[in-house]
Amino acid sequence: MKKAMMILSDYVEDLESLGTRDLLIRANISVDTYSYTNYNIVTSHNLEIKCDYLLSEINDIKNYDLLIIPGGPWVEKTINDDYQLIELIKKFRKDSKLICAICAAPLFLNKANILKEKEYTCFKGLEQQIDGIKKDADSVLDDNILTSRNAFSVFSFSELIISTVLGQKALIDFKKQY
Repeated sequence: MKKAMMILSDYVEDLESLGTRDLLIRANISVDTYSYTNYNIVTSHNLEIKCDYLLSEINDIKNYDLLIIPGGPWVEKTINDDYQLIELIKKFRKDSKLICAICAAPLFLNKANILKEKEYTCFKGLEQQIDGIKKDADSVLDDNILTSRNAFSVFSFSELIISTVLGQKALIDFKKQY
């Protein structure tokens, strides 16, 4: 079974995190959730969530096939001080693993310097802060970097993750179930 690492924090966007997690689990991709300092977080719409692990508990990323970073207000609150996530992104990139970011989260990818000369999409208005090739699409895959626009593109984001990780046939079979 393929395995994803999802980063959560207080003020993470509900649909981008929980919707993506739900769809991937339904498609038979395991998703472990990680938080910074507390197992319990509160989303941007005040939903309390218990994460599986803390980022400090990561020993190795070899057991993970992909990294997922949802957006939300937390990105703006942590982007200038978040060196732990930036280093994690660089490790996934070095190992050529799939890195997925939605909404404002591509800002973290930019800070890790992995979007230069790459096609991406993000939340409207943030493109001025990103060094890359902005595409007008719900979701974009370039090399092993997958980005998506906003909460309304969660299905597109999840479908592209599923087809990239499991293959197009697996996505078609998955969609037939629902």
